[in-house]
Amino acid sequence: MPEQICAQCYTSVADQSTTCPGCGQKLFYTGNDKNVLDKLIPNCLIYRYEGSDMLEPALLVKACKTNAKVATNLREISHPITLSKDRVYSFDKSIFQSIQELRQQRTNIVQDFDQQIQTYWTKLTPYVF
Repeated sequence: MPEQICAQCYTSVADQSTTCPGCGQKLFYTGNDKNVLDKLIPNCLIYRYEGSDMLEPALLVKACKTNAKVATNLREISHPITLSKDRVYSFDKSIFQSIQELRQQRTNIVQDFDQQIQTYWTKLTPYVF
């Protein structure tokens, strides 16, 4: 069962509830009047960890003067992550996918080197005293 969030107050909503427990508005799950979020559609990329090359897709919840509040999943919408604005970038799917592919290639190369090193370790013989 996917989690659902009220689009107005970001309160978690039980499946097929008729009104939001947070703000009391009538809930619509389909159609043009749909006001329930059932999936996160990212509109930005965030750089959360210093020293890392990892970007994460996120949803900008609120922009403040120097910080931005973002969510990387539906549960974080009600309690978003606060990041400096200089760590929030426009969402570009092709750049994000390219970075992910390069990161995967790097992981594969490191694993390959580790396996090659391990083969040499297995060829070592103990020193005879």
